[in-house]
Amino acid sequence: MPDSAEPVPPPALIPSPVYNPIFEKLVPKGGGEDEINSLVAYGLYKKAKREWVSQIWDAEKRPPTEAELRAYVAHWTPFLLENLKAQADNYLASFSSAVIDAAEPQIREDALRGTTRSAVKASIIGNAAYTLVLIAFVLILAWTGVDVLGFLEKLKPK
Repeated sequence: MPDSAEPVPPPALIPSPVYNPIFEKLVPKGGGEDEINSLVAYGLYKKAKREWVSQIWDAEKRPPTEAELRAYVAHWTPFLLENLKAQADNYLASFSSAVIDAAEPQIREDALRGTTRSAVKASIIGNAAYTLVLIAFVLILAWTGVDVLGFLEKLKPK
């Protein structure tokens, strides 16, 4: 049985194939809406690859061969890559939910505190502005010779 305390080789010692197309298969060229999801999926791929390399190292005390690396990359079918993207979606959704849950009490407190003050302040400013407009309107009518009080007296029923 291999000694589990044996260190895993540093990534620099792991040979890599001439070309690994997994990044291009997971991450669309030019970014886009799903870029973060795709990058997380690629991170999950690299995590799986690292685990695979560790298994070889633990069992045989050697890094994978070039042929084993090519076979490993080739086994990642479109179906498996889509599963990585779905797993990345789940991780991101869980992370987002946890962040929102943690921030929710503060957001609620800020929203309730800010709403009352803002509403009262806006109401006072709006009423003051409306009153000033009415006073200005009455003064303009008085300066132009319109008798507002006389007009109101004529409207009274006799």
